[in-house]
Amino acid sequence: MRDVEFEKWLDKIGLAKKAIQNRISNCRNVEKKYFDLDEHFYKDKGLSLLALLTYSTEDQRTKIAAKHTIQIDGDIRTGTATLKQSVNLYMKFCEYEDEQGFISTLLKSDIAEITDNKDLSEEQKMVLVKYRIGQSEYRKKLIEYWGGCSVCGCNQTDILIASHIKPWSECNEEEKYDLYNGLLLTPNYDKLFNEYLISFDEFGHILISDIFSDEDLKKLGISRDDKIASNKLTMSHVGYLIEHMHIFLGDKFIY
Repeated sequence: MRDVEFEKWLDKIGLAKKAIQNRISNCRNVEKKYFDLDEHFYKDKGLSLLALLTYSTEDQRTKIAAKHTIQIDGDIRTGTATLKQSVNLYMKFCEYEDEQGFISTLLKSDIAEITDNKDLSEEQKMVLVKYRIGQSEYRKKLIEYWGGCSVCGCNQTDILIASHIKPWSECNEEEKYDLYNGLLLTPNYDKLFNEYLISFDEFGHILISDIFSDEDLKKLGISRDDKIASNKLTMSHVGYLIEHMHIFLGDKFIY
């Protein structure tokens, strides 16, 4: 669930602050049992989840068990209806973003490919969709922060790559989506950075493998004077940069 964007949208449509927090809390409770709400939107617009959260007065009268397994304190029908209303609002929020073009055609295509894959279980599909959505949202955050390549300033965002400073595979959940664990790089910088052939020190100055000649660097469009944009580099980035530098520096890097 995209909490920040959802909160802004709820405020935009006129919900009171307390109501907004209640809706977000309800959605989080649903996600604890039934995975990420964005995944449900891309799967079937949330219809199967909303069906689980349907509990009528007749169901209550005849003492039929609720279809969902979410713990509810108090009246089951009222509690279930509240959860359903919150999830329904989130689906409307997703529809709004879709209509406004905030969700890229490429992302929708990738998700459709995952959900149509008959070789994957539903749980595997959920995990892959969640990963793809997370990647897309993370890249969007980096574009908003850096405005262009973190090093050369190229603002052709279609070609820029969201590159983790601390590798994804070594990150905890918080680090995976930490804005300050990311650089926005053109493909040449991204490839060399991920292959540990360049790095950056705590001041943002580039470190370059000594396997490259000046002629190589000229062809690659990389300079020994390159550095990360100083007006965007913060102490929150530095911890990640130092870790990257210490892990991958060795003797093969020179200024």
